Amino acid sequence: MIDIHNHSESSIDAEYTVHDMVQSAIHKGITVFAITDHCDIDDYEKNNLAVSVAKSVQEIQRAKVSLPMKLLTGIELGQPLQDVHKSQEILDCYDFDYVIGSIHVVGGEQDFYWMDYNVMTDYEIDVVLEKYYKEVYELVKWNKFDSLAHISYPYRYIINANLKRDIKCVADKFDEMATELFKLLIKNGKALENNSSSLRKSKDDYALNYKYMKLYFDLGGELVTTGSDAHTPEMVGNGILQGYAMLKEIGFKCVTYFEKRKPIQVSI
Repeated sequence: MIDIHNHSESSIDAEYTVHDMVQSAIHKGITVFAITDHCDIDDYEKNNLAVSVAKSVQEIQRAKVSLPMKLLTGIELGQPLQDVHKSQEILDCYDFDYVIGSIHVVGGEQDFYWMDYNVMTDYEIDVVLEKYYKEVYELVKWNKFDSLAHISYPYRYIINANLKRDIKCVADKFDEMATELFKLLIKNGKALENNSSSLRKSKDDYALNYKYMKLYFDLGGELVTTGSDAHTPEMVGNGILQGYAMLKEIGFKCVTYFEKRKPIQVSI
C-alpha cells in the first residue's frame, strides 16, 4: 500500500508525532509512506510555520532509520500563490521528496471548513466555488508541486451542509473549468491525488471524487497519487485499497509516488 498524504503534530490540525504515524503505517503493512505536514502560506507568520516545517522535516529524517518501509519527506503547501516568494523559499530550503499543492482558502474568504453554508445563498456559494476553480487553475499554472490534492475539497463541507438544507449548487456547472485545469495538469506532467478520505465522508463526496478521477483519466492523465489524509494513527491507510479498486475500475494501471521529486509508478 502507498499512502503519501498524512499529518503529524507539526500540522495545526493534528496532534500525533511522526513516530506515532509511522508505527501505525508499519502495523498496517504500508510500504511507501509520507508525512506531508500543512504549510498554509496565508497563515505562515500567524502559525509560526517556519518552526513547524523545520520540526516536521527533522522528525521525518530521524524516523527514517532502519524502517521496514520507505518513508518520504513531504509537505502540503496550501495557498502557495498567496506568497510566491515565501513558497519558493521553503522549497529551496528543504530536500523534499514530495510536494502536495492544495487550496483550502480562496482570497478574501474563510477556509471552506469554517464557512456556514446554511446562511449562504446558492449564488454566494457558487461565487466562492468559481473563485476556487480559478485559484486551483492558477496553482496548476505555477507548477511547482508534484500532485494536486483533494480537488473536491470544498464539497466535503458543502455536502455535509446539504444535510441541513437544500443547497442547489452543483459541481456540474464547473465541469468546463475542471476540464481545463486537468488538461493543464496533464500537460505539465503533474499528478492528481486520489484522496481516500472521500470514502469516509459521504456517498456524494465519493461520487464527485470518482467523477473527477475519471475525467482526468479520460483526458489522458496517468499520474495518480494515493493518500488517506490521516491526522491520527487510526486513520492511516484508511480507504487506500478501496481507492485502488476504484482506480482500476476507471482504467488506471498504476499509482505514483515521488522520491526526490521524481515520479515512480507502481502497478496496481
